[in-house]
Amino acid sequence: MKKILMLCISAAAMASCNDKGQSAASNTTDSSASVSSSAKAVDLPYSKSKPMDWEWGSNENLLAAMNALKGYQNLNPEECAKYFGDSVKIEFDHLDKVIPHDSLAGFFKAGWAKTKHVDIRMDDYESVISKDKSVEYVSLWYKQIEENINGKKDSLDVMNDCKMKNGKIILLSEKIRHYGETNK
Repeated sequence: MKKILMLCISAAAMASCNDKGQSAASNTTDSSASVSSSAKAVDLPYSKSKPMDWEWGSNENLLAAMNALKGYQNLNPEECAKYFGDSVKIEFDHLDKVIPHDSLAGFFKAGWAKTKHVDIRMDDYESVISKDKSVEYVSLWYKQIEENINGKKDSLDVMNDCKMKNGKIILLSEKIRHYGETNK
């Protein structure tokens, strides 16, 4: 009987130690898991060509980029162009060129020749500046719904990166995704 009693006491003591250890460990793990996992160093398969840290940029730049987009939505080339610098590098699908400011309104107008209406539905945006304050971008993610002069509608997912300098867009890099046919 003494052996069974000693065995039960030992088991109870071990169980209570394990419960306390697990409880303390789980409390510690729960509160610091996200910190330690995000700080964990990993070997990435690619490195950056030049290291750059970013922080939130100016709301003025965000406003300028959004106002340019609003001018685009309203099919108003002069309003759209006034938020661009003296020259702007345009990077679109199958287009990579520098356009002087005085040619921007004509560039936009030519692109809208067959467009009747544009609707923009903003998904997300951010304004960032490098920690050394040398590079600023505004990024806009949105759905664009266009109707052409024949009444045909098309939708796109669009991501614009606008490089900013002195409150003006000097680079407009656009990535688009056309919606494909859905499986029925």
